[in-house]
Amino acid sequence: MNKPTPLPVEQRVRALREGANVQRFHTIPTIGDASVGKHSWGVASLILELNPNPSVALLRAALYHDAAGERFAGDVPGQIGKWVDPVLGERQNQVEALFAAKVGISIELNAEEMEWLKSCDMLELFMFAQDQIALGNRNMYQPRNRAKRWAEQNAMRMPSIVYAAFQWEWERVDDEPWWPEINQAVKDNDFNQR
Repeated sequence: MNKPTPLPVEQRVRALREGANVQRFHTIPTIGDASVGKHSWGVASLILELNPNPSVALLRAALYHDAAGERFAGDVPGQIGKWVDPVLGERQNQVEALFAAKVGISIELNAEEMEWLKSCDMLELFMFAQDQIALGNRNMYQPRNRAKRWAEQNAMRMPSIVYAAFQWEWERVDDEPWWPEINQAVKDNDFNQR
């Protein structure tokens, strides 16, 4: 496959920022923003927290895995390329790779890094769906259940900590118990004297 000539750096930066604004789940109503940028940040932060030694390439892949290609191609619903027409899905991946090359994104990952990326990508989807359900969005049960099924089917391949995270109880962290500790730390550090 011939790769296109990358855009000049200023156009690449703009295209990647625009890619971050592409909306996910455009066929499913969501509560609030569901942008590629938020998703990519979520995937990268999961990798940083769960992977004991992530490579720069893996973190770059987490940040750019959707933004580069979807800036131009849009977010095609996964069910089209995965379940309805796998040939179309493969073609979509090829076209997105060309768009990614146009914005200068070409990241080589080894097999273990690919598992980390895919597993954290699916975990972030699962977590987003859980958050939406907690807000009352009943439309997200199907994507949540699909992600959970994927985790069950791929449990032996994915990093064990990521699989374990699919089992965690997802609810908002109660920060009230922390306030006395934070209050004491502020007093001990006396930030006013700086």
